[in-house]
Parts: sequence; C-alpha cells; structure tokens
Amino acid sequence: MADEPSYSLALSDIEVERYRFMAQVARAGEAALWERAGIAEGAVIADVGCGPGLVLLELADVVGPEGRVSGVDRDPAAAATAAKLIGEAGVANATVAEGPAWATGLPSGSFDVVNIRHVLAHNTADDVRRILEHAFDLLGPGGAIYVVDVDLTGGRMDPPDEDLQDLLDRYVLHLRDTGRNPAIGPTLGSAVAAAGFDRVERSAGFQMPPPQALTAIRPPAWAAREAMRASGHATDADIERWERGLTRFAATAVELDRAIFMSIYQVVARKPGS
Repeated sequence: MADEPSYSLALSDIEVERYRFMAQVARAGEAALWERAGIAEGAVIADVGCGPGLVLLELADVVGPEGRVSGVDRDPAAAATAAKLIGEAGVANATVAEGPAWATGLPSGSFDVVNIRHVLAHNTADDVRRILEHAFDLLGPGGAIYVVDVDLTGGRMDPPDEDLQDLLDRYVLHLRDTGRNPAIGPTLGSAVAAAGFDRVERSAGFQMPPPQALTAIRPPAWAAREAMRASGHATDADIERWERGLTRFAATAVELDRAIFMSIYQVVARKPGS
C-alpha cells in the first residue's frame, strides 16, 4: 500500500553497533526463553524483520551446522548489511533476503521457529495482523513463534535528562501519529492468539544497559531523527539540541552512573498440531 509508513530507523555504523550490543544482551538474557521456543541446535528458524542481521548471527551460532536461519528484511540497506556481515563471519547456515515481513517469500510450513524481534511496533495494526498470520503460515504444525517488542511510553532515565526524555517522547508521538503502536509490547499475547496461535506464554522485564555501554551507543529514537523531521515531529533546532544532549549524556555516563530503563515483552506461542 502506498500510504504505509516507512521504517523510521536509519541505518548507520552507530546503529549497527547498537544492534550488536542488543543481540548479545538478548542471547545472554533470554537464553531460557530461546530454548523454550525451540531455538536450539538443529532448529530451522525464520528471522522475520532481521534488520542488519546481528540477532540472525547469534541464532545461526545457536542452531549450529545442522540448523538453518533464513533472515528477511524489507529495508534494502539492512538486508545488504546482514548479507555482508554473514559473509564476513563465514557463516554457512544463514541467508538473508529482501522482502516485507508479511510476504517474505519463504516456503510455507518449513520452519520450527519464527523469530520476530522489535518489528511490530514499526508497523500499522493491519500489517501487524498480516505479519503474524504469515508467521503462522511459515511454521510447521507445533512450531513456535517468538515475538519480542517494547512499550516505549515507559522509557525512563536516572538521573533524568530533559533533552533525552524529549527525544524519546517525540519518537513515541511520531510512531503514533504515523499509525504505529509504540506501546505494543503488553498486547503481544492477544495479537498472536488472534492469528491462530495457542499455548501463549508471556514474559516481561526491563533492559538497563550498563553505564559503560551508554558511552558508545545511542537510543533508537536518535536513528529516527530524519523520519521525525520529515513527519513534522522534529526541527533542525531539536536535532541539534538532542545531539548536544546525547554527547553530554555519553560523556558523563560513567561519572554519574547513568541508567536508562526500557520495558521489554516476550511471547512464545505455538501453531496447533503435533
């Protein structure tokens, strides 16, 4: 559809490093949930909305040479970056292709697990429905969907920073005003159930990067600054002010023992069958 909102997070070296850090955090912190979903040695996984492929590489390592991971992303730059990283790492059991999350081109009924991580908040309600129905189709009977997303409205920091809180709040407003749901995380369970999945298991928690990490990475809202400018949610002056705030925040992250708190939600559910 011509009026569908485009993905707001522009890819950059800084953004790739944020993805790398978050992929490592996910693998370490969600190991039990990954195992619960069937992300294990020998599994065949579809990584839908794989972005630049950092989680895809972690998944490929977990499933090992007997398993396979097929990544798909609709952003050409993200898919190209993922392909480059797969090649550089010499990973033989992972591939990536370009395509929308609701029409990946992957074969129906061919996967043990469909992984959808931080994708749904960037899509309209209609596309969320289509994505989850497509994931259902990709799985074999008894296969699992593993969905992770956020509630950006709950993002906070300590000590508070007025400029960075404004950046996050504008990002939330940008997503809402362009038809997306920045607070989709708590509703993941009902969303997958509506797509036909059962045995829905919900988990929730907070992510809090250590102060050392905050010196080198920037929040996703910063990567959306050009999209926010285009949608009328940011001016040149706002972006300059946010840049100064982020620089100040990074320079004092360790000294002031800064913390950012972001709520995160996970769902494991099954396609009915043996």
